[in-house]
Amino acid sequence: MNDPRAALDACSLRSQAAGQRPKSLYRIPFGIGAHASRATVMTGSATHIAARLVRDKALAAHGGRHLRQVMSGLELFQRVAAGELPPGPLVTLLGFRLTEAHTGRIVFTATPQEDYYNGVGVVHGGWSAALVDSAMGCAVNSVMPAGRVFATLELKVNLTRPLHRLVGEVRCEATVLHAGSRTATAEARVVDRHGKLYAHATTTCILVEPQR
Repeated sequence: MNDPRAALDACSLRSQAAGQRPKSLYRIPFGIGAHASRATVMTGSATHIAARLVRDKALAAHGGRHLRQVMSGLELFQRVAAGELPPGPLVTLLGFRLTEAHTGRIVFTATPQEDYYNGVGVVHGGWSAALVDSAMGCAVNSVMPAGRVFATLELKVNLTRPLHRLVGEVRCEATVLHAGSRTATAEARVVDRHGKLYAHATTTCILVEPQR
């Protein structure tokens, strides 16, 4: 389904057909940083709010953070993987694709391009670091309920082989190692279609305190 809004409507209909209770109405304030002048309060179900984010790119830049106040991490990432919600701006910019979302396990795919090369003709290490960081952060948040958001505190990356265009699509799988009340850890591996390892990483994430 190519239209994200239509996908959201279909998801809502599937929930109703399955006899699930409709989600409560939420009041979520928007308007952060550069978009503070656009501050507004969005009222409606999580599905209606998500549809608004699809239409409004300025709000979508902060949408995931706000939706995490009313959605578990797993539900949010499953909707992104299904094409029912837009991914974060950085994920789109770097060509990452969230393809699988399970409790404690996230899979991204990505394709090295010359646009990401450094001065010596291989993919910049920051691209790989962003890939594993995105996957591990999502893995940690996939075990968190609505309202509990974790962000990266520490990141350790080993770049075992250089990436370049001819490698083709790579797969980054991240899994949670530990999820505590204030900190969590995860690991990730980046492999090609043959299973050859190009990077592996670990992270420590920390609970983001709600703004007051």
